[in-house]
Parts: sequence; C-alpha cells; structure tokens
Amino acid sequence: MIGIISIIVMDSLTNSLMIMRREDIGNVPVKVSHGKESTTWLVVSWKLNVGTMQHGIQSTKIAMAFTLC
Repeated sequence: MIGIISIIVMDSLTNSLMIMRREDIGNVPVKVSHGKESTTWLVVSWKLNVGTMQHGIQSTKIAMAFTLC
C-alpha cells in the first residue's frame, strides 16, 4: 500500500517550522522530501510481543532506517 504522510517538526529554540513528506515506495523503501530535496531510506522494523511484561501492553515496534545512495 502506497501512502504519503506529512511530518511536521516545530523547533521551539529557533522558532522555525519544517515540513517533510514521507512516501512509502514499497514494502521497505521510504522517500522523505524536504523542499526540492528528497532522500530514499531503507526502513527495517520488527513487531515484538511483550507478553506479560507490562499489563495492558501487547506489543512494541522497533525500527531502524538507513539512507540509500
């Protein structure tokens, strides 16, 4: 499923706003655009079942991202 998500970062120290767009290219690659520039990332994630370690929490997700040349 291809999706586009806006990522909005508000820097309160410099009082600036940065808007980036994330576009899922396929199952793993993700394209992040900021203005005229864009970068493609390899995103690998795992969903871990927590089990009985914490009441009310069933799972957590861990993700790592690497820039692609």
